[in-house]
Amino acid sequence: MAEAGRTSWRGGVAGAVLALVVVAVVAGAGYTLGWRITHQPMTASCIADDAIDAGTRRALEKAALGFVDAASGANPIDAYAMLAADTKGAVSPDKFLAAMRPSLEAIAPIGDAHVVHTYFVRAPRDGGARQRVICGNLDQPDRWVAVTAKPIPEQARLMVDATAKGGHWSFTLWLVPEAGWRVEGFNVAAAAMGGRTLDQMVAAARAQHDLHHDFNAVLLYGAASRLASRGNDMQLGLESDIQGQLGKLPIPAYLQGKPPLNWKIGDNTYRVENVGAAGVGDKLYLAITQELSPWHDDNDADTRNRTLIRDFVKAVPEYSSAFAGLIVMARDETGAHGYRTIATNKAEAKPAAASPGPAPGK
Repeated sequence: MAEAGRTSWRGGVAGAVLALVVVAVVAGAGYTLGWRITHQPMTASCIADDAIDAGTRRALEKAALGFVDAASGANPIDAYAMLAADTKGAVSPDKFLAAMRPSLEAIAPIGDAHVVHTYFVRAPRDGGARQRVICGNLDQPDRWVAVTAKPIPEQARLMVDATAKGGHWSFTLWLVPEAGWRVEGFNVAAAAMGGRTLDQMVAAARAQHDLHHDFNAVLLYGAASRLASRGNDMQLGLESDIQGQLGKLPIPAYLQGKPPLNWKIGDNTYRVENVGAAGVGDKLYLAITQELSPWHDDNDADTRNRTLIRDFVKAVPEYSSAFAGLIVMARDETGAHGYRTIATNKAEAKPAAASPGPAPGK
C-alpha cells in the first residue's frame, strides 16, 4: 500500500515548530475545515507569476529549486544553510537532518522539479502580528490561495512540483529576503494518489455524487481534500471548495460517527478503525482497517478479513465503480500484530492471495 511522507516546517521567533509525519495517503471519514480566512488589510497585497518583476521571479525560482535539490540530494544538510535565521535558530542541524532523511529518502530520487506558481506578497509592519493574505480571485476556487504573511515588506510563496517514487509530489516554500532569499518554511506532500491528480480526484468525486454513490463521493472528496493540503500556512482555494462540497453531502451510515466505527453487516459486527482511499501504483483502492480482539494468528486474521470483504461487497456494491479493489488490514488492539488481505474487483467472490502486512508503525 503506497505511503507518502509529509514534511512541514515553519520557523518563527515566537516558537518555531518542526512537524514531521509519515502517513498513508488515505482519506478517513473525518473532515475539518482548517484555518479560516480573515479579511486582509487594504495595505496588504499579492501578485502572482508573470505580474512579478522578472528579475525578482528568477531569483525566487533559483532559491526554491536550489533548496529542493539540496534537501532531496545526497547531502540534505546543504539545505540547512538555505534556511532563514529564525528558522535555523529554532532547530539544530542534527534535528533538521533527523526530520528530513526519513521522509525524503523514502521518495527519492526526486526529478523534474519545476516551479508551478509564484506568489509575491507585500505586508507592512504592524506591531509584529502575522496576517493571512489572499492571492487571486475568490470567485474562482482554482485560481486563489491564502497564505500566512510575516510583518515584513516583502516575502514569497512558491509551489514546486516534482516526480519521485510513488508519483508526483508538491513542495511549498515560504521565502523571505535575507542575504538573497532564504527559506522560512516548507511543506512536502503527495500531489497525486492512485494515478489521479487533485483535479481528477475532484472530478471523480463529482461523478460519483451524480450517480448517487454517496459512500464513494464522500471518500473521494476526502482524498481530494488531503491532496489539496499545503500545510498550516497556505490554503488552496480548491481545498475550501472541497470542504464545502463535503458539507453538502449526506454522510452514509457506514461513515457516521467517530472511529472506531461498529459496522453491523448481516449477522456480523466489525470494529472499523479507518476507511478511506489508498493509492497503489496507478490504482485507487478502498482501504479498511479492522481491529480483531482477541488476536489468534495470521490465518485467523486472513479468514476474518475475507469475511469482511464478502459482507462489504454485498452491503456496498457500488464501491467498485470508484475503486479497483479492497485492502483490508486486521490488527490487534495493541498494534503489535497486523495482517493485510487484498481483493481486486475481478476476484470479489474469491479474494486475491493475502498479503501479510506489518503492524501499524512497523
